[in-house]
Parts: sequence; structure tokens; C-alpha cells
Amino acid sequence: MAKETSSADSSLPLHEVLEAEFVALHGELPSDYPSSSESKTRLTGLWGAIHGLKEKRAALCISGGGIRSATFGLGILQGLARCGLLEKFHYLSTVSGGGYIGSWLSAWIKNDPDGIRGVVDELKRRPDSTLEPEPQPVRHLREFSNYLAPRTGLTSVDFWTLIATFVRNMFLNWLVLISWLAAAMMIPRLYLAAINLQPNWPAWGPEMDLTKYIQMADQIKHDWDIWLNILLAIGGALIAVAMAYAIIDVPSTGNARLPQRRFLEFRQIPLMLASLVLAEWWALVRNVHGSEPFEAGEWRSKFVIFFVACYLVGGVFATVILAFRKQKRERRIFNSLWRLGIIALAATFAGFCLSTIATRMFLEPPIQFTLTQGLEATPIPWSKQKIKIPQGTQGVITQIERRYTIETPEKKGRISENDLGPVELKPDQKLPIQYTLKHDCEALPTPWPTPWNREKTKFAAGTRVEITEVRKIYTIETPQGPARITDNEIGALQRKPNQKLPERFPLPAPASNAVKYVSFAPALILGVLLLVNFLFTGLTSWVTEDEDREWWGRSAAWILITIFGWIVINVIVLWGAQAISATPNRLGVFLGEVKATPQAKGLLGAFGGVTGLVSALLAIRSKLSSKFGEKAGFQWLLLVVAVVFFVLLAIIISWVLVLVGSQPWAQHATAWLLGGAPEQIIDPNSWRIQLFVVVFLTCVMLLFGIVIGFFINANKFSLHATYRNRLIRAYLAASRTIRRPNLFTGFDPDDNIKLGDLSSDKPIHVLNGALNVIRGEQLAWQERKAESFTMSRLHCGSFKVGYRPSPQYGEAITLGTAMAISGAAANPNMGYHSSPVLGLLMTLFNVRLGWWLGNPGSPGAKTWRRKGPRYSVGPLFSEAIGNTTDHYKYVNLSDGGHFENLGIYEMVLRRCHFIVVSDGGEDPECAYADLGEAVRKIRIDFGIPIEFGTMTIFPRSAIDTLKTPGHNCAVGRIRYSVVDGDDAPDGIIVYIKPACYGDEPRDIYEYFKTNPTFPHESTSDQFFSESQFESYRMLGAYTMEKFCTDCDGDFRCFVRDILKRHLQMEAPDWLSELLDETKNKIA
Repeated sequence: MAKETSSADSSLPLHEVLEAEFVALHGELPSDYPSSSESKTRLTGLWGAIHGLKEKRAALCISGGGIRSATFGLGILQGLARCGLLEKFHYLSTVSGGGYIGSWLSAWIKNDPDGIRGVVDELKRRPDSTLEPEPQPVRHLREFSNYLAPRTGLTSVDFWTLIATFVRNMFLNWLVLISWLAAAMMIPRLYLAAINLQPNWPAWGPEMDLTKYIQMADQIKHDWDIWLNILLAIGGALIAVAMAYAIIDVPSTGNARLPQRRFLEFRQIPLMLASLVLAEWWALVRNVHGSEPFEAGEWRSKFVIFFVACYLVGGVFATVILAFRKQKRERRIFNSLWRLGIIALAATFAGFCLSTIATRMFLEPPIQFTLTQGLEATPIPWSKQKIKIPQGTQGVITQIERRYTIETPEKKGRISENDLGPVELKPDQKLPIQYTLKHDCEALPTPWPTPWNREKTKFAAGTRVEITEVRKIYTIETPQGPARITDNEIGALQRKPNQKLPERFPLPAPASNAVKYVSFAPALILGVLLLVNFLFTGLTSWVTEDEDREWWGRSAAWILITIFGWIVINVIVLWGAQAISATPNRLGVFLGEVKATPQAKGLLGAFGGVTGLVSALLAIRSKLSSKFGEKAGFQWLLLVVAVVFFVLLAIIISWVLVLVGSQPWAQHATAWLLGGAPEQIIDPNSWRIQLFVVVFLTCVMLLFGIVIGFFINANKFSLHATYRNRLIRAYLAASRTIRRPNLFTGFDPDDNIKLGDLSSDKPIHVLNGALNVIRGEQLAWQERKAESFTMSRLHCGSFKVGYRPSPQYGEAITLGTAMAISGAAANPNMGYHSSPVLGLLMTLFNVRLGWWLGNPGSPGAKTWRRKGPRYSVGPLFSEAIGNTTDHYKYVNLSDGGHFENLGIYEMVLRRCHFIVVSDGGEDPECAYADLGEAVRKIRIDFGIPIEFGTMTIFPRSAIDTLKTPGHNCAVGRIRYSVVDGDDAPDGIIVYIKPACYGDEPRDIYEYFKTNPTFPHESTSDQFFSESQFESYRMLGAYTMEKFCTDCDGDFRCFVRDILKRHLQMEAPDWLSELLDETKNKIA
């Protein structure tokens, strides 16, 4: 036998693990066993040796299904012990709930002085006492049939302990998750604050000379232009990098065949950053220079030249790189050079499009002013009492609108342009002018209405009126509050040197403009770059092949994803919070008093309702899924509710950030960090302070998230430990004769057993888990999303990634941990049950029973000995977004049923020739979903078919209409000969399923009649009553009694008894040959 390797930097391959198991079960390997180092050769030799054993391998599999499967499995174990078969099994393969009872058996074997022999004697003995008819380990199971909360009821401390532990762990995980989510949601606000930055213009005062003022402003513009040029160069360089990567990787030019990760690093991320940088540059240019420079046509040519230069630099750079590649150098250089002309044409198109958009649609800076003289203004809302605004006050114009005086021979009135409609007036237009009303409208009477005369003057559509007067009304914001002034008073407003007063400004407040700009400007730039992609693909189509167009198509897909993702995130984070805020300050980011509005209160109420609905759906998901099916409307309902929940949560977090950022302490803390006094730095009319406040809060959130992540362990504060401790108390403690539990909690840490310390007696207990690979690389596994992961006293791991010795793996992994992993049914990543939105929900609500351990393969060379990750943030977010894989240094493990729920898969891999399966899964309609899943995966992965004849196990819904007798089992054939050669004997599988037909003992029948879902009650019911526990246990024991009474350890006798006594049929030819004593010995 090859020497087993257990070094930290080398995982064990499958053949070494199976060789170690062969030696543990059957002694030394055959003398002719191959010594080749090739795994395939060794496996072929090993399977040949297994097929050649005189005593063929036998395995007992107990399926998942929670305590229902465990209790039914208990009856099966008792029946097998009485038949003399239990000690003859070489393997015990358990999944989930089957792992409960399997671990109970393994712990009992370990704790019993006589090992398996002593356990079997206890299980099969008849009652020898009228007061204690059962062994103590079985009585213990009865006492803890409510293993999660042994003492039931709302007044039970056990029940409230579960609630308190759940809330505590969820709260602690929220500290990590919410802080990082909040920091991520600050990104749009950081960008918004950066967009709003403006120069620190000199304050205007009556003592300042206008010439000096203009000189100071020009110097500020010059200083800012240096940084603007640097920003523009950065944006251009990013575009050049993205273009160079495209030429290097496109099949017809560079054909570098780089992975998608490189595409994201060197093309997609640079394009995204370029769009952000260019949008920022354009906003700052407008903030520094105003709108005057962009009215000239020269900016269109500058945009074109800029983009042509960016694309050509990228193309030339790529050509130089290709020149150093020897393979097909000339062809690649030629293909790259002639494309430069096409690139220039496409870049010209990009420059033209962006210049058109920029000069017409992009951000209009706010019109800021300083009062050169005091004035009185009409307050908003309107009041007869005017407000006095002193000289030197700084403010901003948020709206400019026209008001018209319209007349007919009969009446006269004043009306706003919003009510009247657009009226085009030339600069030299003389009044009055004729105008036809396009719709019915109402005008204020003139003179202005008095409290006793507020009735409006009505004008009908089509009326010909004269416009006799046009006045402008300016809406301004000042420290004294919002107000309106007329065009007669506008002369008192000294505007900053980059601004002129437009003819009209019927736009929302500048803060709203900035939000729109942040949400859509980078997306528009990316959209233009996407059009360049399309144009380039079309212009080069006559010399490119399909593989080129596929490359550009996939590249375009990533741009579209980025565009829509950016817009959606910004709409939720910025627009959502803005919609429910009452922010009198014009900045709309943080500064100013922010109050809760009726909309905010309504949103909080809606969030509370949706949270309750989500909690209820998660709680009853198992029951509803079993009733409606995994693909029914319930799944869509859960998806919609989850999406609504996360949108509301994001809006509320964003709104709370606005509330926090608006508090004086946040602004004062920012000022203190900047080294100045708050009154010197915090200017309520300054855009500059926003960036500092946002950066301060972002740093606080990030720092808190980083620090708290070191303390809140992803494993310790999941629900796994709570679940595991109660399983250990119920199942592993059952066979301990002397316990010393904590008198307050009832737990004894000595109940647990190290997995590597289990008894060397057969059977080898294999606990089946699922290694989640939601982000796996194998396309064929997009449905299963998991691979098999096994834990035994010898090794832990997966044949796909490798194995590690159990005594060293995970700091000597325990049987309790392995049992809880195998039964971690509720987890954000659940193999083929996984859902992205559901994973987010379950992570947020900390519905996490799974466990993180070091990768047993080569990626975990430095982590496989650890108990789990030392830092929580990465694992938590990997679970939340479905980023689990088998290539990371840690792997996410969950319920074995998330891969295969019967435990057959690994037993077929080990070439067991006799397999007994107890299927206690929830299957009220006898659809055999778990059996079908196991057969399918075994055929796909191993090429070994498993065949069953007609199945005569019927659901209770069909009992009244049965025309043939119903049974509790079926016998199938494992076709090893298909893969291992004609000389390899096939295997026998006995499939047992709980079913009732009315011939059961009276207590079972009574429970059957009074509980309409028995024997397939919901797996979510983990709180068994005494009658429930006994009904499932007795059903398992009675089922075994129907099969056989005493086979004296002979599996052939067991199969014959099933055929004769239960199925009442003759053995088919293939089975008769396998049962022939002269050819095969199964035990």
C-alpha cells in the first residue's frame, strides 16, 4: 500500500483515502496491488480488490429528514440488531437527521466497553424489566425528543433561551453586515459630494474692488485647471487601458485567451472608473467656469480630439505589446494597425455624441449670490409679513419663473408660465403680444388678491388674450429661509464669477439636479462607449469571424450590467432617501436639519410589515415548499417579498445616514479632524464641507466594520453552535453513564467526542455533508451547486478537492460538529436549493446552520488545521451573495441533503455490494425525489446505473384505491459491471420507506388515523411528542419485523426473506445469481 501523506501542503487523493479504509476494514491490500503513482491505476486496482473480497462490503444508509428520519432509523437499527445484521455492516452512511441517530450509535459504540457487540446485545434484547424495558440510551432519546427545547411551552426557559440566542447572534452579525452595507451605500453619496465641489470663491463685500475680485477669481480658476487637466488625463488613460486590453485579447488580433477575471480588471473596471472620472471632470469644469465656455462650438472638436487620442494611444500600446510576442507576430501587428483607423472613426463618433450630450444635458451649477444691499422678500409659504435679509447674506437661486399679466376686454389676471404654457419671447420683443390659450386656466386677480378677494379669474381654452406684462420671480434660499423676489430686486444679488443669470431656470433645486447627474451621467458615458463597441463591431465585420463578435458581445453585456446596476443603486440610495426626507437645506446631501416626514413614517411601517412577512415566510418555508413544491408560486412570492424588503432596507439605511450626517456632532467631529473650529469650517451654504462629512462617516462605518469583524466570528455566532450543543445533549450524551452537566445550562462539554477517536470497530461511520459551490466553474453543476463532502474517523474532505486526516482537520473536528454540519438544513447556501435573494435574506436574519472550515484541498494548505476563518467579513458576504466555491482557502459546508439525501452516493463510490437504505425524507406523495436524485448523480458522476423494478410503496392518499398490495421496500440492482468490467459482481440495494397500510399495531394505526400527514410530517417539526416519537420508532421496528426475524448475520437470507415474506415474489435471474452462495458471499 502506498504510504499515506498528511503534510500541511499536500492533500490526500481519493485512492489513498480508500486504501486506508480498505486496510481498516479488510486488512492489508492484496500482494498484486498496483504500485503506480497514477490515481486512476490505483483506483482501478482498489476496486478490483474490493470486488474480489470473499466477504462483500455492506453499507447501511440512513437518510436526512430531521428527527423524523432519526426516530424511524432508530426502529430500523433495533430491527437490524434483532436480525443479527447490524454488526455485519462495513459502513454506516448518514445524512442530516440520519446523522443524529448514526452519531448516537457511534457514540454508544465508543462508550460501551464491549463496542459494537455490546450495543447490538442491548438493542436486540427483549424487555427484562417491567419498569425499565429499554436500554438507557434509548430512554434518553425519549426524554429529549424535543431536543431543541426539552421543556416546551411559552413559559419554558428553554424556549426563551432559543429566542434570546437567535436575537443576540442576529444582532451581532448585523453589526458586521450593516456597517459594511452602510459604507458601501456611502459610495453614491461620496460621488455626489465630489460632484458638488466648487472653488472657495472670495467673499463679496461692498468694500471689495470689483477688479480685484475678478483677479482673485481668475487665479482660483487657473489653480483648479491644473487639477482638472490631471483628472482628464486619468480618465483618458483608463480608456486607453481598456482599449489596449481589447486588442490584446480579441481572438483575431492578440488572442491572449485571458480569463474573465482579467477582463474585469483591465477592461470593465477601467471603463467604469473612466465614466466616473469624466463625469466628475465635466461637473467640476462647469462648477469652475460656469456655462460660458461651452457655448462655443470649439468644445465639440475638443471632445472628438480627446477620444481619438485615448483610443489611438490604447491601440498603439497594444500593438507594441503584440510586437514582442513571437507567435504570428506579423499577422497580429497588421491586424492591430489597420484597426487603428476604425478605432479613430469610432472615437470620433464617441466624442461627437458626448460633446452633444455635455453641452445640452449635463449638470447646471447652482446660481450662488451675495447680497450687496439688504432687502425685504416674500416668504415661502406666502405670508403678508415680509422677511428682512441683511447685506452680505449668501444664498442660492433655486428657481426662476415668469409671471404674465393677461387681458381680454372683459377681464384681467396674472398667471405663472407653468399654468399658461411656454411662451417664446425674443430679446427685443415689445409688449403687448397676442396669445391663444391652449387649455383652460385660472389666473390670480389683479391687483393682487386680498384676504377678502381670493377668487381666481377663469379663462377658457382657445381664448385670444393679450400678454401685457412679463415679470420674473426668483426663488432664493438664505439662512433666513426660502423666499421670492422680483426682477426689480435682482440687482442686489452679486453672483459668483463663473455664473450668469439665465433667461429662465424652471428646474428643480440644484441638489435634485446633482442627484440626477450622479445617477445618469456616468451611465450615459458608458452608453456612448457601448455604442462605440457596436460601431466598431459593425465596421470590422467584413474581416472578423464569429468568435470576435462573441467577444465584443460579451464585453457589451458587462457594460449593460454596469449601466443598469449603477442606475438602480443610485435610484435606491439617493432618490429613495430624498423622497422621504424633509430637508430644508438646499444641499440635499447632509447639511441642514432633516426631519422625519409622513412618507418616512409610512415607509418604516411598510418595512416593519414586510419584515414580519419575510420572517413568517422563512419560518414556514419548509411546510409551504412541501405543499406547493419548490417551483410553485410560493417561490415567486418569496422572491418578490425579498426584493421589496431589500429595497426598503436600503432606503432606510440611506435615510438614517442622512439623519446622522445632519447632526451637529457629525459636522463638528469632521471640523475637529480637519484641524479647525466648527464655526470656521462649517458653512451652511458651502458645497465643500459635504465631502468631508461624507468621508468622515464612510471611514467611521468602514473602521467599525473592520474592527468588529475580528470579534464577531462567522462560525461562533451563527445558529450552528446552538443547534450542535442541543444535538450533542440529546444524542451523544445518551450513552454516557456518568454526566456532569452545568447545573444552570444542562450542557456537559465532555458529551462530545473527537471524530478521530471513534471506535475502530466496523462500521466506519461516514457523515455526509455538502460543500457549497454556488460560484463553481463547472457549468454542468449550475443546478446542483454543491459537491459531496464526507467526514469519518479517518479523513474529511471531498474527492473533488482532496482529503485531510480527521485527527488534525479543523483542530480535531468533533463528532458533534460533523453531525451538525451534516444536518445544517437551513443555510444561505444550500446546494441545489440555493437562491440568490433567499441567501441574502437568510444571511441577514442569521438563519445559518452551516459551518466554515479550511479547504481540504491545496487552496487550504495554510487553513485546513484551523477551526474556521479568523475574520468574518469575507465568509459572511460570500454566503450572502452566493460566492462560495471550492477554490477559496475556506469552504462552506451544510446539510448533506443539499447534495444527496440518502447517503448512497459515497457507498457506491466505495463499491459496497449490499446497501440498505432507510429513506425517512418528507415524501407524502411517494415521488421518490431523493432516490431519483441519488440515482441520477451516481450515473452522471460514476457511470454506474441503479435499476429498480416497479415500485409498490404507495402514499396514504392512494390506500383506499389500491388494487395491489402496498409494501415498505423495493429491491434494486447496482450495475458495477457496466464500469468495472463484466467480471465485477453487481450490487444489491434494499430501499426502505415509511408507509402505513392499516395492518400496523393499534397504537401506530391510531396515530396514523388522527394525524393526516403521518408518516411524512413536515421536516420543520423538530419538536416530537411522546406519541409521535414512539409511532415513528415503532413503525421502523415493525417494518423490519415484516422483513425478517433472525437471519444470523446473513444478508442473502435477509433479501430472500424480503422477497418471500414481504414482497411475495420470486427473485429475478440477476438477483438469484447474486444470492447464489457458491458464487458470492455478501456477509
